[in-house]
Amino acid sequence: MYMFCVAVVTMSALTDAFNPNAGFNDDRDMYTHERITLEALDRVAALLLLSSGHVTTSRTTEYDFVIKEYFGTDINSYKNYKMKARQFADAVSSVYQSYHMDPDYTVNSERIKEAHILVKDTRMEIASLLLTGTLSDTVVELLIKKVGKCLMIIQSFYSNTNWVEMNGGAPYQDFGKFSVK
Repeated sequence: MYMFCVAVVTMSALTDAFNPNAGFNDDRDMYTHERITLEALDRVAALLLLSSGHVTTSRTTEYDFVIKEYFGTDINSYKNYKMKARQFADAVSSVYQSYHMDPDYTVNSERIKEAHILVKDTRMEIASLLLTGTLSDTVVELLIKKVGKCLMIIQSFYSNTNWVEMNGGAPYQDFGKFSVK
């Protein structure tokens, strides 16, 4: 869990940009916060598994294949992984429902600096929680909420600014980053 949280928070701003959130329906070309989160978590998990050498395959762009390859016949662990991913997606949805009118959370081109600071501060809180060494159920629940907060703000940045139109699939490398000394 520790490595996964670190990977999600570190790599979320480095993944390819998603299409803007255009609506809520079954159209596969439409992205919702839920779909964006679930796909991003699969991407990050697959990249973590590949980079750590836990899985070696030539099908590296098929994220679900990489994850299924890792779990193999252990269907219960795969279901547990998917359940945890759902918890992250639910956390993003919860943040959206609670703060969708707050300009710090629904980033627009005039609020990028404030959102950047909010993501940095939340990442510091996540790092602090992870450094406690004790991952009780309460701490894990708090971690999921804080990661959900970061993901929601990052998704809002890509959805509500013209970054994607101006820069294509290139992520904003410095958004929400801080240097650890």
